[in-house]
Amino acid sequence: MLAGALKVNQTLQKIDLNGNKIGDAGTDKLADALKVNQTLQDIGLGDNNVGLDGATKLADALKLNRSLLTIDFKKNDIGSIGVLEFAKAMEVNESLKAIDLESNYADMPCNENGVIASSLLLSRSLQKINLSCFLIRAGEVWMLAEALKDNHTLLSIRLNRSRIDSQGASVLAEALTVNQTLQEIYLANNLIDEDGADKFGEVLEVNQSLSVLDLNFNLIGEEGAVKLAKGLKVNRTLKHMFLIYNEIGDDGAGKLAEALKINRSLQKLDLKLNLITISGMNAFAEVLGVVKSLQMMYSSVLDIVLSSNLFTSYGVEKLITSLKGNQVLQKVDLGSNEFSSLEGRRVLIDILNSKRSFESSVPSLQENHWLFNNFYCPGVEIWEGNQTFGWDSSQGVRMGS
Repeated sequence: MLAGALKVNQTLQKIDLNGNKIGDAGTDKLADALKVNQTLQDIGLGDNNVGLDGATKLADALKLNRSLLTIDFKKNDIGSIGVLEFAKAMEVNESLKAIDLESNYADMPCNENGVIASSLLLSRSLQKINLSCFLIRAGEVWMLAEALKDNHTLLSIRLNRSRIDSQGASVLAEALTVNQTLQEIYLANNLIDEDGADKFGEVLEVNQSLSVLDLNFNLIGEEGAVKLAKGLKVNRTLKHMFLIYNEIGDDGAGKLAEALKINRSLQKLDLKLNLITISGMNAFAEVLGVVKSLQMMYSSVLDIVLSSNLFTSYGVEKLITSLKGNQVLQKVDLGSNEFSSLEGRRVLIDILNSKRSFESSVPSLQENHWLFNNFYCPGVEIWEGNQTFGWDSSQGVRMGS
């Protein structure tokens, strides 16, 4: 019924069918409708138990359709061959802008995955591609990298959880010294160590288009962070850098903080879960003091996330002191750190009692998170206006935001 309606409908532009288990049979009917429908622009078909047959029919429809701009096809069961069918369709289709093929059981070993992935980059229209969970062997990543060098339309690519190691990351990084159009690359949950980070540090020194670099949950370590910081000092385009859970420690955090004194473009730096202690906190406290005195001349950082590390109350107090008068920072997140009970209780009381005066002393601050820190003072509650803030030994504390 729906497919039949789409054949004649001339107004509908978006339809979300994610999670409806329509299978191959339903996808087949929708594919027939898409061959004639010329108004639909966005369709969501994720998590629908679609296999190779349904993917093939949909890909064939794309060869004729001229209106679709985005397809969400994640979490189906089309395998590597199904992805190849979409790649073939994109040799003909010149209208589709974004395709999401994440988690399509294309993670089984396949000697052709490099060829398949690179063939998608031959598209003359695609601007966003999500191939997360698409296994590309170390010896095949170079095919994707070579295609990236010649691509001038792609703006964003996601290769999360694709088992890319530092060898693969290095060839991708080398491609980004040539490609000057890609704006976002997501490589979270891979196997990239300090050698791969070194290559991306070199990318930051010469690339003039990249605005988002996501290396969350890799193996970068302190040395890798140091090398990224070196590139960050001269980079003028990167806006967001994600380095969650990389064990960068205090030395890595210190070098990144030092880079922020010079960098003029970065707006968000996420360093959650990185074993950063009071030493690393002090480095950022010093940076924020410099930013305050320079009045945004040398840094435009708007958002720093340092939650889930190992800070003490003393470090937080020093950071708060450095923030006063800061004209740049809009958000600070220090949740889930290690405040001892007595210190934590005192800092909590001080923050809540001076919350309004603190916020007024940092006029740029729009959001501050002090969530779920380890205060162990069961049963204590603090009142601020009509709000109650409390904590217990099992849940930690929620201080609001």
